Amino acid sequence: IPSTMSAVSYACQKTAARVDELLMGSFGFLLPQLVEQAGLAAALAASRVFPRPSHAIVLAGPGNNGADGLVAARHLKLFGYECTVVYPRQPSNPLMESLKKQCEVFSIDILPDLPQLLPTSSAFVVDAFFGFSFKPPVRPPFDSILKQIVDSKLPVISVDIPSGWDVESGPLTDGTTVLQPQALISLSVPKSGVRSFTGRHFLGGRFLPPGLLSDLSISIPPYPGEELIQELPRNASL
Repeated sequence: IPSTMSAVSYACQKTAARVDELLMGSFGFLLPQLVEQAGLAAALAASRVFPRPSHAIVLAGPGNNGADGLVAARHLKLFGYECTVVYPRQPSNPLMESLKKQCEVFSIDILPDLPQLLPTSSAFVVDAFFGFSFKPPVRPPFDSILKQIVDSKLPVISVDIPSGWDVESGPLTDGTTVLQPQALISLSVPKSGVRSFTGRHFLGGRFLPPGLLSDLSISIPPYPGEELIQELPRNASL
């Protein structure tokens, strides 16, 4: 049930980058902390939208959004979902290597491409290919994977930005394959490009210091009780 709340700010690409810069600078946060919180928020949102038993197909990109996806896969497995990770470009940095290892420890299959036979019943997609630093166009092999997902008609929850959407202006209109997810989990602050999103919209990232919010003039509604995510009502924007 969406919370009743004050308006929420939407952040442009520059402001979103500044949030992360401040968090990992003067506010003392570490990247692995933020990734863990973001991935947990994504898993919690997915669990609200897609009941068990269900099979989560997690699309993990090569950057921080993909790291969020790997964390989400681990938590979804712990929540009782079947999980498969599709991870086409696997960078060798220590954070991504450790997150991949954690998935393997929980017997989560990690594949370089979509399986030929996608599960069609009781399955959903967690779209964690691209984050707010994405710049068009969608390049191989991600473009063909997205087309397969669209053609499959599997329901999708996107992490922060739906794949094929511009972070500022929304869905690309140049013929690029774009996902039209049923649900979205925005992280820290919703991004400008998702103002037009009409599905179920969640907000996660309950760790923004008050000083950061005031410094950047960001308005975030209070989270209810002990919840780590909240569902936003329609058209709640500044």
